[in-house]
Amino acid sequence: MKLKKAFQYQLASGSKLLGWTVLWIAAAIIVVPIITTALVGRINSLSVNDFLPVGLLEFSLNVFLIFYSAMTYDGFQNMIQNGIGRKTYFYSKTLVIGLLALVGSLVSVVYNLLVSPFSPVEREGTFSLETMYYHFFSNGFMNHFMPFVLLVLLTICIAATFMFIGSI
Repeated sequence: MKLKKAFQYQLASGSKLLGWTVLWIAAAIIVVPIITTALVGRINSLSVNDFLPVGLLEFSLNVFLIFYSAMTYDGFQNMIQNGIGRKTYFYSKTLVIGLLALVGSLVSVVYNLLVSPFSPVEREGTFSLETMYYHFFSNGFMNHFMPFVLLVLLTICIAATFMFIGSI
């Protein structure tokens, strides 16, 4: 029962932080160049591919998970005060990080599929790992599925590494 409550609390706070992170990074990458171009007076030269970068959500997700994973003491202190043990806290934090990585990667792949027609660069895959392993398997489904699995695993490994660093 304690794991469920700790998981719900951390998932709600982690989702809120992830939303704010994506919003701020999108503002920095999309809105600031548009405003700068408008101030310079070259707004007519803007095209859609100038402000819809492929890989924006992958970058946002990894930046968020690095900092979210490394911040262990504040959440741990709060959980200890409410009767949640170390094991339960870190187990629920690991589950939340895994779930956020999975959902964030799914959203990132969908975003990249929607944005890739506007991208000036011709790519066979929809995200960076897919281009490296696109022709590795002879099965077309596996060419799309396995790079997604690798993306999720890479994201979780990065988060776990920084969770370890944050707990030192």
